[in-house]
Amino acid sequence: MTYLIWYVKWSVRCVKRSEKIARHIPDIRPQSYHSAKIRAYAAAYGHRYPNVACSIYSGCGICALIYNSDMVICGRPHDEETFRSFADTFGEGKTIESGTLLPLDGWTRTDTSHMRGRVTGDDDGVRPADIYRMSAYIETVFGVPRDMWYTDMSHRVRHRISRVYECGGSYAAVDFQSFGTAYVSAVMSPGESGGRGNIRRILSRISRNYIIDLRCGSELVGLYEHLGLRRSGTHFMYHDRKL
Repeated sequence: MTYLIWYVKWSVRCVKRSEKIARHIPDIRPQSYHSAKIRAYAAAYGHRYPNVACSIYSGCGICALIYNSDMVICGRPHDEETFRSFADTFGEGKTIESGTLLPLDGWTRTDTSHMRGRVTGDDDGVRPADIYRMSAYIETVFGVPRDMWYTDMSHRVRHRISRVYECGGSYAAVDFQSFGTAYVSAVMSPGESGGRGNIRRILSRISRNYIIDLRCGSELVGLYEHLGLRRSGTHFMYHDRKL
């Protein structure tokens, strides 16, 4: 009985903290990738795991989620000098992602394209992926540390924020969903799995219920256009110059 009372009180505190976090997120392009990501990650980490470095900053026209070594920004800063000072105090070895071209002199910037739409076709053979097996390719294909990706993704899958799919050795992950859109990442066909239509099948499965939004480099825009997606914007990632 004592444990039950403690659990109920703890759950109430969690819900209140989650609501408080949500109130700090202004309605700046509420259907944008970055505002959706802030809400999703706040739901996954903000109230259940106080030991995880997850916090929200709101001011000067932006809302920012600071999560471990990454910062996600929605909005456009009104006071650019204040924003630059804020970004510079974020620390060494960090990354900042935004949908707005921000004034961050001295940071290395990479640009990727947002591809959006639905993919039609056969989706036979698509199933939930083995996340650990999928993680074996993450570091090789994307240069992301395997353990970090696996820990983060498996946590979000457990809490129904994310999902991962596999078909014939090809993979894709739905990072989160918002306003009828599935934000997709980690699309890959390692080894001999490429060229067999597996990615189309996975994206077709996701397109049953959602519009797809994914980010890719310029070299892959043609591929996704062939599958039926269209370029809808640019994603900016800033890397600290000290890296």
